[in-house]
Amino acid sequence: MSALKPKESMSSFDLATVVRELRDIIVGFRIDNIYQTSPLTFLLAVHPKKTLLIEIGRRLHLTRYVTEKPKTPSQFCMLLRKHLRRGFIEGVEMPGFERVIILSVTSKGVSYKLMFELFGKGNLILLDSKDMILYASSYRKMRDRDLIRGEAFRLPPPRGQDPAQISRQDLEALKAFKGDIVRALPRSLAIGGRYAEEILNRAHIEKKTLANSLKSDELDRIYNETKNLASTLSTPNPHIVVHVDGRFIDVLPFPLTIYRDYSLKEYPTFNEAADDYFTRMSFEEKKGDVQGRMFQRTEVQRRILDQQRKSLTDFERISIEKQHIGNIIYSHVRELELLSRFILNVSKTRKGNNERFSEVKKRESETLSTDLLKSIDFERGRYTVELEDLLFDLSFRKSVYENASTNYGDAKKAQEKIDGVKEAMARIKKKMKVLEQLEVQTENDLEQPKQERKRRWFEKFRWTHSHDGFLILGGRDASSNELLIKKHTNPDDVVLHADTPGAPFVIIKTEGKTPSEQTIDEAAKCAVSYSSAWRSGYTSMDAYWVTPKQVSKTAPAGEYLTRGAFMIYGRKNYLRNVPLQLSIGILQVNDQWMIVGGPPSAITSQTKYSVTLTPGRMKSGRLAKELRRILANKAPLTFRKTLLKLPLEEIQRFIPAGGGAIDSR
Repeated sequence: MSALKPKESMSSFDLATVVRELRDIIVGFRIDNIYQTSPLTFLLAVHPKKTLLIEIGRRLHLTRYVTEKPKTPSQFCMLLRKHLRRGFIEGVEMPGFERVIILSVTSKGVSYKLMFELFGKGNLILLDSKDMILYASSYRKMRDRDLIRGEAFRLPPPRGQDPAQISRQDLEALKAFKGDIVRALPRSLAIGGRYAEEILNRAHIEKKTLANSLKSDELDRIYNETKNLASTLSTPNPHIVVHVDGRFIDVLPFPLTIYRDYSLKEYPTFNEAADDYFTRMSFEEKKGDVQGRMFQRTEVQRRILDQQRKSLTDFERISIEKQHIGNIIYSHVRELELLSRFILNVSKTRKGNNERFSEVKKRESETLSTDLLKSIDFERGRYTVELEDLLFDLSFRKSVYENASTNYGDAKKAQEKIDGVKEAMARIKKKMKVLEQLEVQTENDLEQPKQERKRRWFEKFRWTHSHDGFLILGGRDASSNELLIKKHTNPDDVVLHADTPGAPFVIIKTEGKTPSEQTIDEAAKCAVSYSSAWRSGYTSMDAYWVTPKQVSKTAPAGEYLTRGAFMIYGRKNYLRNVPLQLSIGILQVNDQWMIVGGPPSAITSQTKYSVTLTPGRMKSGRLAKELRRILANKAPLTFRKTLLKLPLEEIQRFIPAGGGAIDSR
């Protein structure tokens, strides 16, 4: 089993489990938005806060991981939004045991079906109420069906029978296959090879057994184990199969005997297990692609460097050899001059072009009494001599000194080329070092997948912590104002309000303790800063605090209180000229960065990376971008890229309505 390749896409068993879980989780939820993060990957943001990830051809599950969303939606994504955004999910189905998932959605009184095909190349198809194709991520004409806009949608032909629906008689068809039973079973049932192997393993049948040789009792065992496997879907035990080296091998809705020797990492739901498994796989694939591209770039430079090393060796050999030849020539000038004159005379008096070298050697020995000459090439005007155990060519059309000078010149040219090659090699080595550093940096930039931070119950409100740890909450609108006072205010809490209409209630959660004057002052700054006074450009505003029993939903006779409005009875404790001023900062919690906001004294007690805001005209979106840039520059360099990716909406949650300005003091 050590040779098993990791699972690359969901099986029918996986998808059946996902569908069963999704029915209990997202049916009745509203589709808030749709994103297309790659040609094959889509995100459905549903409310209450869940995200359904679909990678067509591979997987479908809820995800808890942060996914970067494109700034501009694709044309196909915009069409999906047009029909489905704000629609409600009415059902999740999986027809038969095929890898097709159907989301039934009702939007603006119109019924739609969103089809996800998770086999082959995959597809995402939107159908109208009559099952006609409105849009598809890929239009195709195939042998068994056409996926064309405006035509009726047809499901793909089944690739096998549903293992939960087969009868014992259905398995008799296995005898018609000529190959191994492990290959025949997936052709008969809508299951993959690993599940076929599992069924045979449980039935104690050798997988290489020929299908046409199966006995009746063996078919009985295959039938029983197939039904047992299918029934296991009703009581899943989701987990990830982990290899001994820590690699993820498979994600399963229930244990398989074929993995008995592997470690298992268990999860409460299959959606969570699939999310971890495929998120890690996608990250490893992305990392592998980056490493592959970097390796190719480095390999090109390495090949160039190898060629340069070879050239350097050749030029060094030539330089040394030519210098040595020049020295030898000067050491044997007398002999070489005589030989050169002799060969020159021979070249003038020889009998045509057919005079043999042996005849020339004979004349040389009679004239010079030396044995230097080894060969002559009259056509090229060159002759070869051997001196000091070295063979080399000379020109008999040049003087001996000219031959020496030529060799010295060649040695000098070779040395110049050596210098040039060394400079080029130095550049290549420098480039390779840069590439190595870039590879490390690129891998570091590939951030490990991070799960979305789970929001705490109070984050639905405006919130902050005072300098001494008291939780301060404020309403965001009329509904949250009402909810805050009615459900989240205890008798010993402190209630604050700006002395102006259009302001939220602010609560200090005391938990039985007495808040300090500074905490009350910080809560008052929240009350005035998140009031209409901020948009109006005030620099200060009065606020007051009361006890919860002074706040009532009972209006005076003849009057009516709107949603979020309350009456204050009794004495108000005023705080005069409270400055409108807030700070927004970043705080690292459990290896994740989060945005915090509130009065400057409260935020600076929690983090040294913060920026102070005052009322101003810079719009919220632009202000959030500027704040993110400033905060990223204030933080350590190693975190800068991460901080620049913080969602702007997280910063905007702390910016009062109407925008603001950055306090440069």
